[in-house]
Amino acid sequence: MNMTATTFVPVALEVSAFNSSALDAVSIMDDGNVTLTFKGGRNYNYTVQDPARFQQDINEVIRLGESVGSFTNCQIKDGTLQIVTA
Repeated sequence: MNMTATTFVPVALEVSAFNSSALDAVSIMDDGNVTLTFKGGRNYNYTVQDPARFQQDINEVIRLGESVGSFTNCQIKDGTLQIVTA
């Protein structure tokens, strides 16, 4: 039996307690990877240079009752979130 080691990166934060017409969840990993889970189950993976800052910003958006979908879309457009390509 051939066993290979797998790197496990714990999720630093998974946010799903928000109202959004587009997103179901946002997962932020300690290593700078962010997964956006859209309605219908589609996942898109991104990287972020400062995961702690991104986490603070998204928490503030939720606290203020602002749109998480709009926030993440702006983060993609301004380059804060970079798509991970295979």
